[in-house]
Amino acid sequence: LLDAGEGPRLDAELEPYTEVLQVLEWGRDQGLITAADRTLLLVLVQAAWEVQESEGRAPSGPVGLLNERTAARAGELLGLTGRTTRRHARRALNRLAEASHTYRAESA
Repeated sequence: LLDAGEGPRLDAELEPYTEVLQVLEWGRDQGLITAADRTLLLVLVQAAWEVQESEGRAPSGPVGLLNERTAARAGELLGLTGRTTRRHARRALNRLAEASHTYRAESA
């Protein structure tokens, strides 16, 4: 999933990933998140799959993105601590959540 030049890549063929990518692009275009926030959130998605796959279960919800093991794995990939990863991710997710009603209205 990680591409040295552009950050992580998700399989856009899968509908949930397509929606995640659309929301993150919209958030970046609206100035809600930065390109770095977008990369961090995509790396968290990748890390959640890696961690939870290693545990034999599928990732679920924001708790899966912000748990200690997932944040630590994403931090390894990004060169950050797990705590810093969680803090930045939580801020970006909160900004997106606060604007979710606008996104839904615009994409309807």
